[in-house]
Amino acid sequence: MSKRKKETKLNFAEMGQLTHNPFGALANSFGMQSTSEPETQAKPDSQPTPEQTSKTSQKNSLLVRAKRTINQKWVTQIYQFEGDSKELLQRLKKKLGTGGSVQSDHLEIQGDKRKEVEALLVTMGFKVRQG
Repeated sequence: MSKRKKETKLNFAEMGQLTHNPFGALANSFGMQSTSEPETQAKPDSQPTPEQTSKTSQKNSLLVRAKRTINQKWVTQIYQFEGDSKELLQRLKKKLGTGGSVQSDHLEIQGDKRKEVEALLVTMGFKVRQG
């Protein structure tokens, strides 16, 4: 049998300051500050009052609910959308991989997809309420 080589211990004092943070980019992608970077976020000077935010959020928020149809199938309904309904419906159908239609006062997505629809609408910049 051969002799084992003696393991050498690392001397961290000689290495100096560590500069590479492999998790820094990951923290930034989640919107968190990495520990190696100083905080330099500017805060807005004029913040809206709570009364203003509640009024605007009620006007601009979409109502998402699930309903069972006559044929015992589930549909997800999106109410209070102002704008191009067909374009939004096409984007949602493509992302979710389901069918859907534009009704007189709401959009319908086939299946109970409330959580998925809410997540997509939030990423698109809409405020969402459950109904």
